[in-house]
Amino acid sequence: IYEWMKDPNIRSYENMDVFPNPTLCPANCFNLWRPFEMEFVKKWTHDQEGLDFLLKHIRIICGNDDSAYNQTMKWFAHMVQHPEHKSFMPTFISMPGAGKTSVYELLEKIFGSDKCLNTSTPATDVWGPFNGLMAGKFLVCIDDPEITDNNFHEQIKTLITRDTLRIQRKGVDSYVERSYVRLLGATNKENGFMRE
Repeated sequence: IYEWMKDPNIRSYENMDVFPNPTLCPANCFNLWRPFEMEFVKKWTHDQEGLDFLLKHIRIICGNDDSAYNQTMKWFAHMVQHPEHKSFMPTFISMPGAGKTSVYELLEKIFGSDKCLNTSTPATDVWGPFNGLMAGKFLVCIDDPEITDNNFHEQIKTLITRDTLRIQRKGVDSYVERSYVRLLGATNKENGFMRE
């Protein structure tokens, strides 16, 4: 340790933070962002049949509507290309068993399970008094939630727009982290679950 401390090229930082785009991280800041799981994959075999199947499924979930499909594909691309910028929340509405959450499962494989959360109880897991599950999350799927919280819609809007998130674990002091959270909605309710 003494030799290391004498090293004239020792790396030192004044603070740490999370920057998905490393070019935005100051030189004196240690970047806590971990790359997406897909970035660790160096070898793969192109499977056009599998890709076509996935794209067809996404198109069906989008009601075979070209505009909705194109917007959804742009939303996917935006998450990967610009993870430092937040975006809107698409919501998939269909009958039970149509495969809405399979879109989330695909994205979870791309981003990594440590960056994703699927919940039907956001009032507990996402903005509840002990929301430790939200630490470091990039994608949160609100899956057919029970709306028991009068502030449900405001909480969703806040998550979409706010650039910080307070994390509170039981028995530990709370802290604030940068929020790059993207929300995805999935519901069986005909009119969705958002008022606007």
